[in-house]
Amino acid sequence: MALYEVPGMGNVEFPDNMPIEDVEKAIQASVGDQQAPTIAEGVAREAGVAARGAINPISTGAAIGGALAAPTGVGIPVGIGAGALAGLLVELGADYYNKLIAPKLGTGKQMLPSEALDQLKDQLGLPRPETPIEKLTSGEKVKKAAGKSSTFRSRHPSKAPSPIHCTDGGTVRLWSLTQS
Repeated sequence: MALYEVPGMGNVEFPDNMPIEDVEKAIQASVGDQQAPTIAEGVAREAGVAARGAINPISTGAAIGGALAAPTGVGIPVGIGAGALAGLLVELGADYYNKLIAPKLGTGKQMLPSEALDQLKDQLGLPRPETPIEKLTSGEKVKKAAGKSSTFRSRHPSKAPSPIHCTDGGTVRLWSLTQS
Protein backbone atom coordinates (compact mmCIF):
# COMPACT_ATOMS: atom_id res chain seq x y z
CA MET A 1 0.00 0.00 0.00
CA ALA A 2 1.23 3.48 -0.89
CA LEU A 3 0.78 6.11 1.82
CA TYR A 4 -0.02 9.71 0.81
CA GLU A 5 -0.07 12.77 3.06
CA VAL A 6 -3.16 14.76 2.05
CA PRO A 7 -3.84 18.14 3.72
CA GLY A 8 -6.93 18.08 5.89
CA MET A 9 -7.15 14.28 5.67
CA GLY A 10 -3.84 13.08 7.08
CA ASN A 11 -2.23 9.88 5.80
CA VAL A 12 -4.29 8.06 3.18
CA GLU A 13 -3.43 4.60 1.85
CA PHE A 14 -4.03 3.45 -1.71
CA PRO A 15 -3.09 0.15 -3.37
CA ASP A 16 0.37 0.18 -4.95
CA ASN A 17 -1.04 -0.78 -8.35
CA MET A 18 -3.72 1.94 -8.37
CA PRO A 19 -3.20 4.40 -11.25
CA ILE A 20 -2.34 7.93 -10.16
CA GLU A 21 -5.39 9.29 -11.99
CA ASP A 22 -7.63 7.09 -9.81
CA VAL A 23 -5.81 8.32 -6.69
CA GLU A 24 -6.48 11.93 -7.77
CA LYS A 25 -10.16 11.19 -8.43
CA ALA A 26 -10.59 9.47 -5.06
CA ILE A 27 -9.01 12.38 -3.21
CA GLN A 28 -11.06 14.94 -5.15
CA ALA A 29 -14.27 13.00 -4.48
CA SER A 30 -13.61 12.89 -0.74
CA VAL A 31 -12.65 16.57 -0.50
CA GLY A 32 -15.66 17.78 -2.49
CA ASP A 33 -16.37 21.43 -3.21
CA GLN A 34 -14.64 23.05 -0.26
CA GLN A 35 -14.33 26.83 -0.32
CA ALA A 36 -11.07 28.56 0.52
CA PRO A 37 -11.39 30.49 3.80
CA THR A 38 -11.89 34.25 3.73
CA ILE A 39 -9.15 36.56 4.97
CA ALA A 40 -11.03 37.12 8.24
CA GLU A 41 -11.39 33.36 8.76
CA GLY A 42 -7.71 32.87 8.02
CA VAL A 43 -6.65 35.58 10.46
CA ALA A 44 -8.96 34.18 13.16
CA ARG A 45 -7.56 30.69 12.61
CA GLU A 46 -3.95 31.89 12.78
CA ALA A 47 -4.70 33.80 16.00
CA GLY A 48 -6.29 30.67 17.47
CA VAL A 49 -3.35 28.49 16.46
CA ALA A 50 -0.92 31.04 17.93
CA ALA A 51 -2.90 31.17 21.19
CA ARG A 52 -2.97 27.37 21.31
CA GLY A 53 0.83 27.29 20.95
CA ALA A 54 1.34 29.95 23.60
CA ILE A 55 -0.57 28.01 26.26
CA ASN A 56 1.84 25.40 27.61
CA PRO A 57 3.07 24.29 31.06
CA ILE A 58 6.02 26.69 31.05
CA SER A 59 4.05 29.80 30.04
CA THR A 60 1.22 28.84 32.40
CA GLY A 61 3.70 28.40 35.25
CA ALA A 62 5.31 31.75 34.42
CA ALA A 63 1.92 33.50 34.44
CA ILE A 64 0.96 31.96 37.79
CA GLY A 65 4.39 32.73 39.28
CA GLY A 66 4.23 36.33 38.09
CA ALA A 67 0.70 36.75 39.46
CA LEU A 68 1.68 35.32 42.84
CA ALA A 69 4.75 37.58 43.01
CA ALA A 70 2.87 40.71 41.90
CA PRO A 71 1.92 41.87 45.41
CA THR A 72 5.63 42.21 46.26
CA GLY A 73 6.26 44.44 43.22
CA VAL A 74 9.97 43.76 42.88
CA GLY A 75 9.67 39.96 42.80
CA ILE A 76 7.71 39.70 39.56
CA PRO A 77 10.69 38.65 37.37
CA VAL A 78 11.74 36.11 40.00
CA GLY A 79 8.15 34.82 40.23
CA ILE A 80 7.92 34.49 36.46
CA GLY A 81 11.21 32.58 36.32
CA ALA A 82 10.33 30.35 39.25
CA GLY A 83 6.88 29.65 37.82
CA ALA A 84 8.29 28.77 34.39
CA LEU A 85 10.84 26.44 35.99
CA ALA A 86 8.11 24.85 38.12
CA GLY A 87 5.93 24.30 35.04
CA LEU A 88 8.80 22.59 33.24
CA LEU A 89 9.72 20.43 36.24
CA VAL A 90 6.12 19.32 36.82
CA GLU A 91 5.81 18.29 33.14
CA LEU A 92 9.12 16.39 33.24
CA GLY A 93 8.32 14.81 36.61
CA ALA A 94 4.90 13.58 35.50
CA ASP A 95 6.39 12.17 32.30
CA TYR A 96 9.15 10.42 34.28
CA TYR A 97 6.55 8.98 36.66
CA ASN A 98 4.39 7.69 33.79
CA LYS A 99 7.28 6.04 31.95
CA LEU A 100 9.32 4.60 34.81
CA ILE A 101 7.46 4.50 38.11
CA ALA A 102 3.80 3.84 37.24
CA PRO A 103 4.52 0.57 35.36
CA LYS A 104 6.56 -0.79 38.29
CA LEU A 105 3.90 0.14 40.84
CA GLY A 106 1.08 -1.06 38.64
CA THR A 107 -0.72 2.25 38.96
CA GLY A 108 -2.34 4.12 36.14
CA LYS A 109 -0.59 6.88 34.31
CA GLN A 110 -1.19 10.43 35.42
CA MET A 111 -2.34 13.11 33.01
CA LEU A 112 0.52 15.38 32.00
CA PRO A 113 0.01 19.12 32.48
CA SER A 114 0.39 19.55 28.70
CA GLU A 115 -2.43 17.01 28.14
CA ALA A 116 -4.68 18.82 30.61
CA LEU A 117 -3.94 22.11 28.84
CA ASP A 118 -4.71 20.48 25.47
CA GLN A 119 -8.14 19.48 26.81
CA LEU A 120 -8.69 23.04 28.01
CA LYS A 121 -7.66 24.44 24.60
CA ASP A 122 -10.13 22.07 22.92
CA GLN A 123 -12.90 23.20 25.29
CA LEU A 124 -12.06 26.83 24.48
CA GLY A 125 -12.42 26.01 20.79
CA LEU A 126 -8.83 26.86 19.83
CA PRO A 127 -8.03 25.24 16.47
CA ARG A 128 -5.46 22.47 16.25
CA PRO A 129 -2.56 23.15 13.88
CA GLU A 130 -2.95 21.18 10.63
CA THR A 131 -0.24 22.27 8.21
CA PRO A 132 3.50 22.01 8.90
CA ILE A 133 3.77 25.81 9.04
CA GLU A 134 1.02 25.96 11.66
CA LYS A 135 2.68 23.13 13.59
CA LEU A 136 6.05 24.86 13.55
CA THR A 137 4.65 28.25 14.57
CA SER A 138 2.60 26.69 17.36
CA GLY A 139 5.58 24.75 18.70
CA GLU A 140 4.24 21.34 17.67
CA LYS A 141 6.61 18.90 16.01
CA VAL A 142 6.14 18.16 12.33
CA LYS A 143 6.03 14.39 11.95
CA LYS A 144 7.92 12.65 9.21
CA ALA A 145 6.18 9.86 7.35
CA ALA A 146 8.24 6.66 7.19
CA GLY A 147 11.39 8.54 8.13
CA LYS A 148 11.24 10.82 5.08
CA SER A 149 10.06 14.39 5.16
CA SER A 150 6.71 15.01 3.56
CA THR A 151 5.65 18.04 1.57
CA PHE A 152 2.24 19.46 2.38
CA ARG A 153 0.08 21.79 0.38
CA SER A 154 -0.61 25.23 1.67
CA ARG A 155 -3.78 25.75 3.69
CA HIS A 156 -4.88 28.16 0.96
CA PRO A 157 -4.33 26.21 -2.27
CA SER A 158 -3.80 28.02 -5.54
CA LYS A 159 -4.84 26.83 -8.97
CA ALA A 160 -1.29 25.72 -9.69
CA PRO A 161 -0.42 22.08 -9.12
CA SER A 162 1.07 21.36 -5.75
CA PRO A 163 3.14 18.28 -4.96
CA ILE A 164 2.06 15.69 -2.45
CA HIS A 165 4.91 13.29 -1.75
CA CYS A 166 4.22 9.69 -0.97
CA THR A 167 6.37 7.93 1.60
CA ASP A 168 8.09 5.64 -0.90
CA GLY A 169 9.69 8.69 -2.53
CA GLY A 170 7.25 9.04 -5.43
CA THR A 171 5.57 12.35 -6.13
CA VAL A 172 1.92 12.86 -6.97
CA ARG A 173 0.88 16.14 -8.59
CA LEU A 174 -2.69 17.25 -7.94
CA TRP A 175 -4.48 20.35 -9.10
CA SER A 176 -6.06 22.47 -6.42
CA LEU A 177 -8.91 20.57 -4.83
CA THR A 178 -10.85 23.71 -3.99
CA GLN A 179 -12.42 26.33 -6.23
CA SER A 180 -11.69 30.01 -5.57
